Amino acid sequence: MRILHTSDWHVGVTMRGRSRAEEHRQVLDEIVGVAEKQEADLVIVAGDVFHHAAPGPESEDIVYDALLKLAEDAIADDRRDVSPFKVAGHPPLVEDVLPAQDTWVNTAWIGLDYTAVPNLRIANKLKYELYDNRAGDPRDPSGRPLRATPVLFGLVNKADFNWTLGSLTVQPKFKSEFLRRKIRIHVSCSPK
Repeated sequence: MRILHTSDWHVGVTMRGRSRAEEHRQVLDEIVGVAEKQEADLVIVAGDVFHHAAPGPESEDIVYDALLKLAEDAIADDRRDVSPFKVAGHPPLVEDVLPAQDTWVNTAWIGLDYTAVPNLRIANKLKYELYDNRAGDPRDPSGRPLRATPVLFGLVNKADFNWTLGSLTVQPKFKSEFLRRKIRIHVSCSPK
């Protein structure tokens, strides 16, 4: 097993008021290159990745781009459903939660929280997710080519209540979701 250990990137640090963003991009690209060239099985990033506790967007982009280059989708697409009971034969296949591998999931939502009643919190979110596949030939889990960017649209409702009994706090929770996933699939058939 080959392990590449790095630490203390300090992305976002400035020197005498000058940004070092370009230097960080170059160094992290070099680290990615070493990992690929040496066929590292594991990359450990220890220490201070960011220089500040609340990094800016440019620093986040630099780090996340490097991590994305290092990441590999190791989730098998033919996972089996876990069953607490032994059954004859194989458990059914579980559908992959992403419509394709190597995918960015971009989420936007608008929420409404109701907190007028003490100890009661009600949250509602209207959620929209856009899946952006980074592969050159995106396919769904069954191997069919994806023609357009898949989307998920849904409504999430949550409620919880804190009830204190001496030194014990009881917190019942409720959550309901309605999700509609649209995956546009291009299937080509040729007559025989």
